Amino acid sequence: MRAEDTDADAWLDQLLAELARLDAARPAEIRGCAEREVREILAECPFGAPPEAYVAFMRKAGRGAGNLFRGSNFYYPDCLGLWSYAQECQQQEDENVPLGDRFFFGHHQGYMLYFFKPEDERVWLYTLEGDGEEAVAPSFQAFVAEHVAIPERFWARFRERDEKNRRQ
Repeated sequence: MRAEDTDADAWLDQLLAELARLDAARPAEIRGCAEREVREILAECPFGAPPEAYVAFMRKAGRGAGNLFRGSNFYYPDCLGLWSYAQECQQQEDENVPLGDRFFFGHHQGYMLYFFKPEDERVWLYTLEGDGEEAVAPSFQAFVAEHVAIPERFWARFRERDEKNRRQ
């Protein structure tokens, strides 16, 4: 096992424990990708590989993690085909969408595109018809931490809404 794998595993264990503490994701709601699915995701990367923390996350929680990333498309299979989606956005909505060697791994409601660049741990964002691409987090771990660090009352509201929707 590589050292970065151990680091990623430790980070993921802490993340999943925090999601459980917040009731943001229950064990049954955390579903990882099969190795075949991870290979499918990685096959879309136009350069070597995305950051290891992202790959480790997809292995452990890439099919869902409760309310984490609620309202966004980051999970398998929604994470597939995003380079083509970005190309479509460039052709139809915003000619400035950066393509090239970007690895698009998610989007928020179709207008915020998240990606990695080669040999760069940072998470990048492009907002359609916005001000260009910008680094929004120094790493995938920091990106996830920002999404987890919302006030605890919001996690409780998300859970209440989920339970209400199940009863209806």
